[in-house]
Amino acid sequence: MLQYSLTAALLYMLLDQVQFFNLDEVASKVSALSLTGRNGSSHHPSLGIKEHNMAALKTFTGGLLLRHIQQLVCNAHAITSLESKTMQEDDVVVTTEQVRIATAIYPSASLMNHACNPNIISNFPFGSTLVVRAVRNIAAGEEVLNCYGPHYQRMSFSERRQTLQEQYFFTCNCTACAAGEDAEQRLQALKCEYCDGPLNMPDDSGKAACLDCGT
Repeated sequence: MLQYSLTAALLYMLLDQVQFFNLDEVASKVSALSLTGRNGSSHHPSLGIKEHNMAALKTFTGGLLLRHIQQLVCNAHAITSLESKTMQEDDVVVTTEQVRIATAIYPSASLMNHACNPNIISNFPFGSTLVVRAVRNIAAGEEVLNCYGPHYQRMSFSERRQTLQEQYFFTCNCTACAAGEDAEQRLQALKCEYCDGPLNMPDDSGKAACLDCGT
């Protein structure tokens, strides 16, 4: 909370430095916005910003900055770009890397719940336009699930739970997390020659049993 408050204070100081609060047009618009609702009804006078009350205007603006910063923490979506590194001689792609270039709030996308094994993927093929695509068949009535960052193929079970709890304040119970450490073991295991299932780690005798068929 402290870092968000400091960020809001810094932005407030920058606005004050460029004399944002001295603009009569800005002051009048914010005053009208705070005093009148969408249906034309007036808010309680103690909650509004009276005209020409510069101190109240600054307090109101600082509060808005802090509110939007707090909303970004749980609702923002990273805008990324896929950058490729090529060899100069034959122009062959050597590596590709997903780079974050901005952060934005997409109201519809922010309604999707998280899963460490999501059924959709988000990308930005048209600049800042967010496009959501299914990565597997989604049955009628099945929930559309996004990944908030911790993916079961990139992070361990304990790391995912800790990250989600610290940033989004919930304990994930998706299918990948319900499988717990077993899902990680399956991803890293060798394939059983009899049933194509995952082989367990070898025991002291050097034998690796299959997690599915037991051979």
